[in-house]
Amino acid sequence: MNWIKENVEPYLPGTKIVGIAVGNEILGGTDIEIWEALLPSVKNVYAALQRLNLHKKIELSSPNSEAVFANSFPPSACIFPPDIAVYMVPLLQFFSQIGSPFYINAYPYLAYKSDPEHIDLNYAIFQPNSGIFDAKTNLHYDNMFDAQVDAAYAALEKAGFEKMKVIVSETGKEAYKKFGCSSYFCRSGWDDDPAGVELAGSRSSYPTTTFWVIEERSLNRRGGSLFIFIGRGRRRELK
Repeated sequence: MNWIKENVEPYLPGTKIVGIAVGNEILGGTDIEIWEALLPSVKNVYAALQRLNLHKKIELSSPNSEAVFANSFPPSACIFPPDIAVYMVPLLQFFSQIGSPFYINAYPYLAYKSDPEHIDLNYAIFQPNSGIFDAKTNLHYDNMFDAQVDAAYAALEKAGFEKMKVIVSETGKEAYKKFGCSSYFCRSGWDDDPAGVELAGSRSSYPTTTFWVIEERSLNRRGGSLFIFIGRGRRRELK
């Protein structure tokens, strides 16, 4: 409560604060004690927002890394492994109750770097390639970003949260400039600065997916909404 009153409430409504991220990439990390503390922390923050009548204006989330998934190839086979599911399912149940989406930090190029022998670089950076085929869904993917998003939907569906929306909370990297591009999307005809773009999910039956290209300068340059991060990790400002 004190943290919300000191760091959120005084800045409203002058600053449009649209969300609070409790932790970043907690589940799947190395500190199990933090895994156990995540859901109670989320509930504490939500209770504080309720008491201040801010819970309908400020969305709660806890972004996840790809480490929360297993069997992500092909995308339809993706699941939350048992050690993650023990913590993830109760968290998703609470997020489902309060109307929060599932946040994922999707970095195709980092996936390529971790397994360059089996992942085509062009597949990771939106360049022409043969792609992959998912026989279960009869879908062809020509880039890893779409595959990662659909893998998240598949894992949610298997866990019983097939209606939960997926939001990509982090993607892109300055290193992509060596390919002549300041974001994943500019070489594929996307806006070179597409923060907040709405993207239809690869599976037509899925709801709309929102992704954000994260930049530290985004708030100062654009003016716009602020998403606050609580916990360990890197600060991120979203528009």
